[in-house]
Amino acid sequence: MKKLSILVIALLLVGCTPQAYSDNLTKGKDAFNDGDYSKAVSLFEKAQNEKETDEISSYIKATQLLLDSEQAIKQGKLDISLKKAKQVVAMKGNDSLLKRAKSKAKSLIHKDQTLLRQKKSLEKSIKKGKALLANNQYDEANDVLNKALSKNTLEHPAISEQKSTIKSLIKQAVNGAKTSASDTEQTSAQPQKSSSDNTKSNQDTSSKATSSNTNTNTNQQEGSSQGSSQSSSQSSDQSQDSGTNQGTNQSLTQEEAVNLVKQYLGVDSDDKTIVQYDHDDGQGNYIIHVYEKVIDDPSTGVGHSVTRGWYSVNKKTKKITAQ
Repeated sequence: MKKLSILVIALLLVGCTPQAYSDNLTKGKDAFNDGDYSKAVSLFEKAQNEKETDEISSYIKATQLLLDSEQAIKQGKLDISLKKAKQVVAMKGNDSLLKRAKSKAKSLIHKDQTLLRQKKSLEKSIKKGKALLANNQYDEANDVLNKALSKNTLEHPAISEQKSTIKSLIKQAVNGAKTSASDTEQTSAQPQKSSSDNTKSNQDTSSKATSSNTNTNTNQQEGSSQGSSQSSSQSSDQSQDSGTNQGTNQSLTQEEAVNLVKQYLGVDSDDKTIVQYDHDDGQGNYIIHVYEKVIDDPSTGVGHSVTRGWYSVNKKTKKITAQ
């Protein structure tokens, strides 16, 4: 009888759940619900040290996978993040914590796939833009690259490198177009200069040929003097006109263009709407991006931007046009 009692007590002790296990399990669930996966894993492991169960093992695995997936997406390692999240969805079990874990994993999968699509689209535009630039097709390259930025508006470290590359290529396209236009103007001006030199040479030859006739020579000198006076007067007028034009055609700065769009949309300083210069379009306009930033996960600060619109501001006329 005494031996039987000892056996029953031993079985009861084995079957009892330590208080430390229950406490750490509860605290771990709270940390998980708050999105603090690192803390949750630590608490679940403490509970496991008290008692090894299938429940606690599954909690540790799911939470650690979510933590790894979130860290990978922050680092721009989208393939790794996607793989970890899919492993959570494939886990067996449907208690309340695992259901929340799978729901969070599906959200991460959607974000990963969206970023991967945008990354692929941007890289395709970069390749096409570089090919157009190599063929000196500056306007076409500018159009392709600007459309790529307008289409892919999500802001995230995973695609920041591609967006930076596109903006750099847009600058190359703009500068290339300006250089090409300048070369064309210089080429067109060269024949005019040659014609002017020939006319002057003919006038000098004619003057020398008639130098024996004193009266004629005198008349030519008087005519030349009058022509020189008129030419000087015209040159002075053109110089004044040029100065006037330069004063009236002073370009807007990027900051002034941003402020014009803010006034146009009625955006106040306390407004959550962000009005930001993005790039030049190569046609004398600043391109302004108007958007709001939405935080998807308050615990990590990761979010996305919601575009309200794109606007062009002409540097000379100050005209604002919605894109």
